Amino acid sequence: MFTPEKINAWLKEVEERPGSAQVIIQYIANRLNDLSEWNEKLHAENIALRTGKKVAGYERQIAHLQYQLDLIKRQYGGQLPATEQIEIPNAPDETQRLCVLIYTRDGRLLRLEVAPADLADGRTIGILSGLPFPDESPRLLVIPANEELLLVFASGRIAALPVSSVPVQAVSADAPLEWDEIPIPNPPVAGDTLSSLTPISRLALADYFVQFSQRGFIKKIRMALAPSIMENRYIGTGANISHDRPFDLALCSKAERYVLVSRDGYLRYTPVDASPYAIVEAIRLKSADRLAATVAMSQEKILLVMTQIGKVIQHTEDTLELVADLGRVGKALYSKARREAGVRVVGAAAVAESDWGLAIHTGGQISVHAVSQILASGTIPVEGELLSFTAFSTQGNP
Repeated sequence: MFTPEKINAWLKEVEERPGSAQVIIQYIANRLNDLSEWNEKLHAENIALRTGKKVAGYERQIAHLQYQLDLIKRQYGGQLPATEQIEIPNAPDETQRLCVLIYTRDGRLLRLEVAPADLADGRTIGILSGLPFPDESPRLLVIPANEELLLVFASGRIAALPVSSVPVQAVSADAPLEWDEIPIPNPPVAGDTLSSLTPISRLALADYFVQFSQRGFIKKIRMALAPSIMENRYIGTGANISHDRPFDLALCSKAERYVLVSRDGYLRYTPVDASPYAIVEAIRLKSADRLAATVAMSQEKILLVMTQIGKVIQHTEDTLELVADLGRVGKALYSKARREAGVRVVGAAAVAESDWGLAIHTGGQISVHAVSQILASGTIPVEGELLSFTAFSTQGNP
C-alpha cells in the first residue's frame, strides 16, 4: 500500500520536477493494477472456501498425510516417541520371521512365514497343489509383516491391504497346500484380475508412482496426485493398447534406475527421470513377448536373471547400458538359438551375496537358495521347470 509519507514525497517531487509526474503516475497505475489482480485472487479463494471446494481439497490432503504418518509409525514400532522423532532400529531382529507372499491373477493371496535361522540352500519350505493358470505363473513377494500393500487390478482399480490382515498358512515339505483353499482378501470384480502387489509403507519418501505394463510401456505419476489416487482407489492401467494390462507398480525417487526384463530374454536399463508423464513404450517387445520382471538397480547390487531351466544370467551395474532413449528393442540376454529352443525368463532381482533366492517349480515345490551359491554355480536345481523366482534379504528393509 501507499503510505502518507510516500505520497507526500511524490507530491514534493512533482512540485520540484514536474517532468517526473508521468513516471510516478505510471508506477502508481501499475501498482494499483497488481493490487486489483491480487484482490480478485483473494476473492476467488474466499468463494472457494465458502462453497467448500477448497476445504474438501485441504481435508483430502490432511487425510493423506495422516495415512502416510500411520504407515511410517507402523514401520517403526507403533507410536511416535514424545520428541516426535522416529527412532530407526540399528539392527534387524534375527528372530523376526520373513513374510512370503504368493499370488495369482484370480486374487488368491498366500502368506507364509519363514524364520531366517531356518533357511538352508536348496531346502523345500512347502508344496502347492492345484496351481491355476499354466499360461501365467504365480508371482512372489517377500516383505516385512508390518508392511502395507497396494493391490493393483487390471482395470486400474487399487486397494490398500495391511499384510498383517492376511492369515498365515501352515507350510511344510510333507503336506501340500491346495491352492483353491487359499483366501481371496479383496476379490476382483466381474471381469477384472489382480495384476500386482506393491509395498507402500515408504509412500512419504517417494517422488513418483511408476507404472509398468505387460507390453513394456511405462508411465510416471507425480506424488502430488497420491491423495486423489488413494481416495478414488484408482490409478489407471498405464497401458494404451487393447491387449495390454498392468504388470507392476513401483514407488520411486528421482534418482532411481530400473531394469526391465522380458520373458523372451530382452533387457532395458533406464533412469526413472527419463520417462515422461505420458504412457510411452519403454522397451519394444515382439507380439508374443511380455515383461517378466522390473528391478530397481544400484551400484552395490548384482542383477540376477533366472530362466525356467534354472540357469542364471548375471550383470553388475557397470556392465549394463543405461539408455534414456525409450521405445527401442532391448539388449538380448542370450542367443537366438537358446530362445528358439524355448528358454524363457521367469524372474529377476537385484541381489547381494548374502541374500536368498525363492523359487516355485512346476510341481508346486517352493524352494530357497543361497544367492552366494547361485552366483558361484550359475544354476539352481530344478524340479521340472521353474514357474517364478525372486530374491530377498534377511538384513532388514532395503
